[in-house]
Amino acid sequence: MRRLRRILITAAGVVLLVAGLSAVLAAGLFVVAGGLGSGGRGGSAKAPVNVAGIAAAVTPGASAVLIAGREPVAGAQRLQVTLPAPAITPPPGSGPLQTDPRTASLYAGAGWRAALIAGVAATKIPRLTQYVATDKAGGQAAGASFYLDGSVRSTPGAALAVRPMLDTVSPASERKQLDDNIAALRKGLPAGSVLRVSVRQITVDPSAHGMAYSVALRVTDLRRLRFRFGDVFAGLATGLAPGPDSTVEGLAIHVEDAAGRSAGSWIATRSAEGTTVVDPRIHLPRVMVPHIHFVNETGGPQAIPSAPAGPVK
Repeated sequence: MRRLRRILITAAGVVLLVAGLSAVLAAGLFVVAGGLGSGGRGGSAKAPVNVAGIAAAVTPGASAVLIAGREPVAGAQRLQVTLPAPAITPPPGSGPLQTDPRTASLYAGAGWRAALIAGVAATKIPRLTQYVATDKAGGQAAGASFYLDGSVRSTPGAALAVRPMLDTVSPASERKQLDDNIAALRKGLPAGSVLRVSVRQITVDPSAHGMAYSVALRVTDLRRLRFRFGDVFAGLATGLAPGPDSTVEGLAIHVEDAAGRSAGSWIATRSAEGTTVVDPRIHLPRVMVPHIHFVNETGGPQAIPSAPAGPVK
């Protein structure tokens, strides 16, 4: 586990550090964004790297450019990822990100996409150390840097830890694992809990298998599922992410109920960043345990219980 990048506590509740899920869940609206352990391949840039092409592959309409790094280290580079408006601009009627989980989730998703892009770029650009996501004007909303800025390595030239399972599982097998996880979740949760599920498959690195997956679930009432978060987040990730045996570039899981309550987890493997946002109206249990049996088909991460490192409501 790499050190947490930042911790933010809001008036809505306390931050909880969660082991096993390799992210964090909060009893209030929020969120910890932090390192999950470094990941990716090292490499050397023998020719110019098309970072804009990498960005466009992950998010149509996105672009990227290398700029000087923030740290006072000679040669350090930062990747500025420019995202299209729908990916980084909250819809009309959204509240401030400090209090509205919908806004926080949008920025978490934007930061996740930037982390995916930077993670692949870092395997090809040894001097790349940081990334930042912005809108088309090059700006960020106040406070959004918590979600939109991150790092991929500590210093220029530092090796990226090897993720031995990446690029070893075919996209078809990854998708089958995810689809089977979803089927197990639907069957294992109380009848009628899951209204619909949609999955987006994202090509992160066309030169390899390089896939990430974004899962959106619509449920009846998240409060009634608070004791099943181990199934929703750790269970759905079985065989895929997070950790050193991750088989996919990234996995995002976002759940929303009919009343607009939401919870989400965003994991980027190579950049080793994870962010979780939980609606303050959902009080989490002390231990989040998977109750459903999820079959690990890829040999990747197992679903394990997650326990907070601090007090909960």
